[in-house]
Amino acid sequence: MCALLEDILPSKFGVCRGFVITEDGRSAGDDLIVYDKMSCPMLRANISRQYSIKEQIPVEAVYAYIECKHSIVDNAVVEKAIIQTKNVKELVLSRRSRTNPEYEKDGPIYNGKVRDWPRNYPPIRNQPFCAIFARTFDPKVTISSRHQEFNPDFLVLGPNHIATQSVVLGPDGIKGALFYDDKYWAGLRVESAPANACGMGLITLLQALSWIKLVSCHALKAA
Repeated sequence: MCALLEDILPSKFGVCRGFVITEDGRSAGDDLIVYDKMSCPMLRANISRQYSIKEQIPVEAVYAYIECKHSIVDNAVVEKAIIQTKNVKELVLSRRSRTNPEYEKDGPIYNGKVRDWPRNYPPIRNQPFCAIFARTFDPKVTISSRHQEFNPDFLVLGPNHIATQSVVLGPDGIKGALFYDDKYWAGLRVESAPANACGMGLITLLQALSWIKLVSCHALKAA
């Protein structure tokens, strides 16, 4: 997965395995991180594709975190993966936020409830994208749709299933959103994607990365 992303992502994105860390020493994760290679170059940058070495990436430079699993065949495995992903997202969201000026707090009312649309993007532009990619998946495994803060944004469940944040569009039904937002009330939803799950996961990741705008190092230093 690291090698694949290194091949397809634009050069400004770095890919490594490791931990995200804060200035005060807190850390989370131990899997795949997509980070800002321009503002946070690795000391071992001249050694290509040494993915066995786990790096430490400052939370300010993190675009995305992916928990990679060979297989998800029971509830314990997926629950552990979700917890690890949530821990990373929570830590990354402790960094300084960059406001999304286009965010609309309240959508129109439908059947007495506030519709999720047009709130299809989160309130901050440096929202990290967190996902789980599993090579194989047993459809009997239950993916909880219950709202939980810091839930992953996207799950690739083997070659044939995905799970996304659901957005209620009133008469237009339920659609998948790019980022998980605990203000949406539909929760994670598993969908069938025969032979296309991994491709959809990569396309969604690329779309999220193109939308995320990190706080620049110059702004952090000025603050």
